[in-house]
Amino acid sequence: MKTKHTSFEIRPRGDFSLEEGANFIGAWHRAPSEGGEPEGHLHLAFLTDGDWTPVGVCLKQDAAGRVLGTIHGDSPKSAVVRQVERILSLDIDGTGWADVARRDPVVSRLQQMFPGFRPVNWSNAYEAAAWCIISSRISMRQGEGVKERMSRELGQRIDIHGHALWTFPGPAQLVQLEKFAGLFGRKVEYLNALGRAALSGDMDTETLRQMPRRVRVPACSSAGTQRGERASDLGAAPDGRAANRIWPLARP
Repeated sequence: MKTKHTSFEIRPRGDFSLEEGANFIGAWHRAPSEGGEPEGHLHLAFLTDGDWTPVGVCLKQDAAGRVLGTIHGDSPKSAVVRQVERILSLDIDGTGWADVARRDPVVSRLQQMFPGFRPVNWSNAYEAAAWCIISSRISMRQGEGVKERMSRELGQRIDIHGHALWTFPGPAQLVQLEKFAGLFGRKVEYLNALGRAALSGDMDTETLRQMPRRVRVPACSSAGTQRGERASDLGAAPDGRAANRIWPLARP
């Protein structure tokens, strides 16, 4: 069955460079896209919020600053666009960011070094929490290797005009996970619990983002915070409530 392709457009509020963001995660490609033009673009593959449907997007930016995207998958356009905006920090109004540089010389120098840069976030709180578990007590490079292998072996392949990407395994796969090379200690047990929490609706990203940032999920104290994600996308919650939904499920 042929994959459905749907186009969309995002108009950033404030300065934004898709290339700067893509370079931050090492994912900027300069190659012909579907239209044949040799320009830079960013490919992403992720699970949609709530229903965990695999989807891919091809993103470009035109001379006017608009982000032009193509969805590879059958998920509703509006939901995918909202998620892409969150991933690229385009859900935030950045029109006042230039004024900060005029008041702060340090910020001014950083803006000149990284023009239009905005943090690139995890696709959702579920994948962020999984990374925190996987990367705990190992290097980022080791964690990235384990996560990549999990995606290739347990996730879904998404083909974006010849470029193969894999999504992270969905909650149902984590619930059934018994062992995986590179996961030691109680990591599999914690991932099982994360899968159950996601399936029960306790890992809804937007709900977690609306909570006050007082206490962060314990697993997010290591390599998980080094990628540039906003704290809200890592599952911040008042009084440890997000943590309490996941970790007790993994206890004897």
